[in-house]
Amino acid sequence: MKDYSDLGLTDKLKPINSIAGEESKFQNALAVNLDQEHTPYLHRTSVLNRGGTVRTGLGALIDFRDSTDGTSLITYTPSTGQITLNGPITSNGTTNIPNQGTIGTANITLGTIQTLVNPNTGTIGTLNTALGTATNFRITGTSVFAGSVTMGTNLAMGSALITQVNNVGGNSGTFYFSNAGRLEVDNHFDPNGAGNLNFGGADRYWLDINHKTLVDRGCLAWCDVGVELQNGSLVSDCEALKYIQKDPTKLTVYGEPMLKYDTLPKIVYRPAKDRDTGELYPRNKNGEPYHIEDGIKKPAADGADINALISIMIGAVKEIDTRLMKLEKGAII
Repeated sequence: MKDYSDLGLTDKLKPINSIAGEESKFQNALAVNLDQEHTPYLHRTSVLNRGGTVRTGLGALIDFRDSTDGTSLITYTPSTGQITLNGPITSNGTTNIPNQGTIGTANITLGTIQTLVNPNTGTIGTLNTALGTATNFRITGTSVFAGSVTMGTNLAMGSALITQVNNVGGNSGTFYFSNAGRLEVDNHFDPNGAGNLNFGGADRYWLDINHKTLVDRGCLAWCDVGVELQNGSLVSDCEALKYIQKDPTKLTVYGEPMLKYDTLPKIVYRPAKDRDTGELYPRNKNGEPYHIEDGIKKPAADGADINALISIMIGAVKEIDTRLMKLEKGAII
């Protein structure tokens, strides 16, 4: 029998306790190392084909770099909890952000966006977003912006509606939608040129226009040479007014019989027509004009040029004054 006790082994080459001379239940370092499963160290590994969880602790920095081991593309700093994405992000599917919490101040620079679906019903504070090329950018669900949103370009809404707006303002004034029963403006309400746009038309016109003054800009006429009637004949101003007839059935809004508009002098009568094309509207069997809107026949109305009518009345007053002067002169003689 050989003695291997100086090596810490029995005669059968098994570990012994140096005090009791019995077999030890402890494993040597090599056996312990082989029995335990250690966290793998990945060096130039392209595929990790194994299930489980990859975890790092003790405040270790996770750093994914490019192929040259230069630029950090994705880093995670445990001390701050910050994830930094320095490279492009490509999403070939639908990106869902089911956030129900709160985003404080987000500074986001986006490259090319394909589809972004955001069912967020939480609150976004101040969102500063610089967009590169945005293609098919879509938000579905309800998004609440508690702060301000600055648009650097035009916002095309298509057929969508903007609702629950209190006011829309700019450098020159504001439209107020918050007052019940009216739309209010706080500056002059001008067309984009002189005498080139209408305020209503034969198919849509206002009920009451309340004002201090009405100022004409160049449409009062000199009618002393005569006035043309609908039949083409030329008569004096007084005679032109005498040819105007009463409409047999229609009443005004204040209950009096209307004038028969097609008996007004030619420069006064404004038959109903499309304000954009200038084409006359068709008429029904009773001679009343109508137009088609969304496939539905709707009534239109003939009109009278008040400036032209006032011009003829001025001429008529002058004619009467001339006749009175002659009569008075004859009476004096």
